[in-house]
Parts: sequence; structure tokens; C-alpha cells
Amino acid sequence: MSKTKGTVLKKGTATIGELTRIGEISLGEVEEREITSVQTLTGENFFKTFEAGLADAGEIEIEGLIKDDDTGQADLISDIGGANDDFTIEHPSGAETAFNAFVKSFKIGEATLDGDFMFTCTLRISGAPVFTPATA
Repeated sequence: MSKTKGTVLKKGTATIGELTRIGEISLGEVEEREITSVQTLTGENFFKTFEAGLADAGEIEIEGLIKDDDTGQADLISDIGGANDDFTIEHPSGAETAFNAFVKSFKIGEATLDGDFMFTCTLRISGAPVFTPATA
């Protein structure tokens, strides 16, 4: 079983620091298309028929502690709604997940008396993420 402590997220070559959570990443969820025709509904057959449609990797949400001098966090903020960029999740096992995305949102968390200064950021994935297992 692989542990997640030590997982790193990079935007290009810049490490995004002070992350407390990297949300799940989908390697693809395929839409379904109904292809039932009147010719397929004969006799006892009253079942719909389907085929795979387009795949969508969705979004990934990250959370972390705001750090004023973190260049990775600054890059996220300056790129809200900007062009797509390459991201890499480096897993402690040596595996990597690479994907292309744009910064959809960056939110600064609520201020509480004894809370930490937190942020959440949503990355919208474009195209297919690539998971590369660790080599032995």
C-alpha cells in the first residue's frame, strides 16, 4: 500500500507549496450515448442499447495553507482563467500523474479566531491525464 505523505503537485516546474489536500483525479469518465433504434426493439427485446461517448477527466480540487512567498501559489492566482498549463502530481512511490489544466478558481478560506489561513483551488483538466507507475 502506498502512502500519500510527501506527494508534490507542480505547475510546470514550480512546486505548489503548503498543500494539505490534493483531491481525486479521474483518469476519465465516459459519457454514454443511447443508440436504441426501432429495429433493435423486436419481440421480447425491449432493452435500450448504448455505446461509449466522449471521456471527461473533470476537475481536481486542491487545498493548502496560504504562504505569501510561495511562487507556486502565486502562479495559480495570476493564472485564474488563463491558458492551460502542464501539471504533475509526484507520488512518494515514484509514480506520477501528468495532466493539462487551467486554473478555474482560487478561493481564500474564511477567517476564524483559531483557524489557519487556507485556500482552495480548482483545476479544470483538459484532455487525458497520464498515470505512470513507479518503476521497480
